[in-house]
Amino acid sequence: MNFGTLMGLVVLLICFYILWQMRQLLLLLFTAVILATYLNILVKKCQSYGMKRSYAVLFSVTFLFSLIIGVAWLIVPPFLSQFHKLAQLVTEGRQKFILLLDIVKTELSPEWQSWLDIDS
Repeated sequence: MNFGTLMGLVVLLICFYILWQMRQLLLLLFTAVILATYLNILVKKCQSYGMKRSYAVLFSVTFLFSLIIGVAWLIVPPFLSQFHKLAQLVTEGRQKFILLLDIVKTELSPEWQSWLDIDS
């Protein structure tokens, strides 16, 4: 491996590292390009039915926002109820764990009991 090949490999690795650091931005840009492409397809489909381009763009963007709001309306309420149930289960689990520690603490010698002091 000569110097030029080694430098090329180092530069390639540096480029991959930079791309890896920018991966969130690149994913966002890729998503924007895909979304714009699909919106353009919808606009062209609306134009083929005789709609003006400005109205077709407005219709496509409105359709996209309606779709996002509809999906959020279907997903968010069950998620919130499950999150509330999770909070209750964590609280109950913490209380049971503290009771278990109290039981164990009574069984231990006094020098070990100080290790298990928990503020309830």
